Amino acid sequence: MASFHIFILHLTFFSLFLRCSPSPIIQAATHEGPKAFYNCTRNSTFASYSAAYRSNVKTLLDWLSSNVTNNAGFYNTTVASEHTADTVYGSFLCTRVSSPKLCQQCVIEASKLISLLCTVAKEAMVWYEVCYVRYSDRRFFSTVEESPKVSFMNDQDYVGQVGRFNNIVWDMLNDLRGEASSSSNKSADKSEHHR
Repeated sequence: MASFHIFILHLTFFSLFLRCSPSPIIQAATHEGPKAFYNCTRNSTFASYSAAYRSNVKTLLDWLSSNVTNNAGFYNTTVASEHTADTVYGSFLCTRVSSPKLCQQCVIEASKLISLLCTVAKEAMVWYEVCYVRYSDRRFFSTVEESPKVSFMNDQDYVGQVGRFNNIVWDMLNDLRGEASSSSNKSADKSEHHR
């Protein structure tokens, strides 16, 4: 029996989870709590990484953590600066199945972790099972992007009718796109079990 689960996090950030193990190329954070994945991209040298930008990242992460109480499960914001290079953009998103309290705890924890792990990154993201937190020096809202990302690979070959499987996955993705776009928190999930 083939079983798979697809979860789309956000219209601008798609993730496909097929109940698989993470790829070895992903940086994994060992932490006391749940397992987190992170990506610190576009690391800067200290000379090009201003104190103002770092301060704006801290402010942004504080804003994200404090706005998680809005019960929407999604939030994005910008900390503008007099110098465009110091402006920072950020967002968080929680899964639909997480309670408001779990969402809040996750975003707070992810914000702490991202500041510890990505101290000189111009752009970074932390993923937990129920949420992600991201910041960047460029505006990424309402844009489809494939980076940064986490990739999960199935460690077993699919046994069955590949064409039929691909059709089911394609139909699910189309359904999820519509559901996520009309959902208040811009997320959707669906499971399929086929013999």
